[in-house]
Amino acid sequence: MAAMSASWMPVVGNAATLIAFSTSAVLSSRVSPGSDHAVFALAPVLLLLHEDAVVFTSLLGAQRYAPPLSAVVASLCLSAVAHTLRGPVTAATALRGASRWPWVARNFAALLAATPNASCAANYLWTGARVSGVTLAVLGPLNALAAAVTDVHSVRLLAGVSLATGAWQFFMQRSVRIAGMRCL
Repeated sequence: MAAMSASWMPVVGNAATLIAFSTSAVLSSRVSPGSDHAVFALAPVLLLLHEDAVVFTSLLGAQRYAPPLSAVVASLCLSAVAHTLRGPVTAATALRGASRWPWVARNFAALLAATPNASCAANYLWTGARVSGVTLAVLGPLNALAAAVTDVHSVRLLAGVSLATGAWQFFMQRSVRIAGMRCL
C-alpha cells in the first residue's frame, strides 16, 4: 500500500523538471535573444529526470544523458531554423534587392549536415545501438564543412557539438568493444 501511494512522486518530479527547463529556456530567450549558449547551462537540469511509470519508463544508466543532449540539439536546431528563415541581416542585401533564397538554402544544408552525428550520439545513449566507425568517420567532416559554410552562429555551435559527440561516441564504442574482447 505504501508503494502505491508514493508512485506519483516520480511523475511530479519529472513534470517539475520539465517545467523548470522550459521556463528557464523561455526566460533566457526573452532576456537575451539570440544567445544560443544558454542551453548549455540549462541542459544539465534535465539530469534530474528519473524513471517513472508514465513518460520515462526506462530511464536508467547512460540513458540519463540522452535528454540533455537531445535538448541541446533541439534548441540549437530550432534557433538555427529561426535565424535562417529571418534571412541575412545585411544592408547590402536589402539595398541590392538580391534574393535571400541561396543564403537560406546554404544555411539549411549546413544545418542538415551538422545534425546526424548528434542524433546518432543521442540514439546511442538512449538505445545503446552501435553505429559503425565508418559512418562516424564519414559524418565527422560534414560537421567541419557545415561550420565553415554557414553564416548562422547556432549552426556553428551545433556542428561543434556534433563533432564532439561523434568523437566521443567513436572512442566510447571502441572502449566498450575492447572491454568486451578482454572478457572473451
